[in-house]
Amino acid sequence: MTGVRATLAMVLLGLAGPDGSIEPADAQPQMAPEGDGEFDGTSAEAVEAPLEHRPWAEGVAAAAQARAEELFEEGNLLFEDQFFAQAADKYREGLEYWDHPAMHYNLALALVALDRPLELYEHLGRAVEHGPDVLGKDKYDYAVGYRRLVAQQLAEISLSCDNPEARVSIDGEVVLVGPGQLKKVVRVGEHTVAANLPGHVPYSRRVALSPSQQLELPIHMYTLDEATALQRRWAAWKPWSTLAGGVVVVAAGGIVHWQSQRRFGDYDSDFGGRCGQGCMDGDVPSLTDERVRAEREQQAAVVAYAVGSALILTGAVLTYLNQPKRIRLEGYGGEGETDLAVQPALTTSGVGVQAKLRF
Repeated sequence: MTGVRATLAMVLLGLAGPDGSIEPADAQPQMAPEGDGEFDGTSAEAVEAPLEHRPWAEGVAAAAQARAEELFEEGNLLFEDQFFAQAADKYREGLEYWDHPAMHYNLALALVALDRPLELYEHLGRAVEHGPDVLGKDKYDYAVGYRRLVAQQLAEISLSCDNPEARVSIDGEVVLVGPGQLKKVVRVGEHTVAANLPGHVPYSRRVALSPSQQLELPIHMYTLDEATALQRRWAAWKPWSTLAGGVVVVAAGGIVHWQSQRRFGDYDSDFGGRCGQGCMDGDVPSLTDERVRAEREQQAAVVAYAVGSALILTGAVLTYLNQPKRIRLEGYGGEGETDLAVQPALTTSGVGVQAKLRF
């Protein structure tokens, strides 16, 4: 699939050979004499332009230009043999000696075959930033047009962070250390933006980007006290009220129980004095009423003990569950964002779009 895409890209740029093979911008480039500021990586004929109009040559020593030309030629040979990764390495090394538009252009061609749209977009931009005189109008126009096509696979995140020493990352790669601002071109789709700073609540946000979308993402890191609050499940008085209510009910049960025990004692004493030889319940109605009342009070005390104990246990559990906990306040730390991404979808049956909603 990559080879097919690379071939199509070369055809689009007008660089495919007559047999359909991929050719570099110049398999056998003709370089200008050392130190004159000329570096023609796009055709055998050097571009004629006054030296003062060639800012890419300013301040570049003759020895650096010569080394860059050697690496450029080595990269072209590797490109011709379709060793695209090795060719790209040669072009990158050449750029360390001489930041020349033609070097960026040929590196971009290698990156097409390697399916690296982020680097491709960057180097196409560097290749055309000095206008068409370096590459020639045809290749310049192709580069500009293809860069527009690549842009449809990309989006831009504008990051800003005002916290000193905060480390901001995209998909795990640190891209900014605060304070500062940064514009980062990324592939279309889902990304995770995170930031960390000792003593502060970590920031994390998932974003889903659509083609050519520009997302502004200001980041401010908050301390634990700023971003969190102590929160209970219920008002603090509720569990304690339940616990206290249980104690009161048990205490009331104890009083009723004491009263019932006293009545039983009075009943036993009166019964012994009035019915020393024995008698039936109905013979002394007042004693019967006193015994019944004592039994009822005893039963009420048992119920009070049960209910009060249940309330005490419930209150104790609720008090434990109601311990204050730190929670993250809404809007602090970046979570909970909702993003919708719409991106192209290419299948064997046709071309369409696909949408993703993340919340």
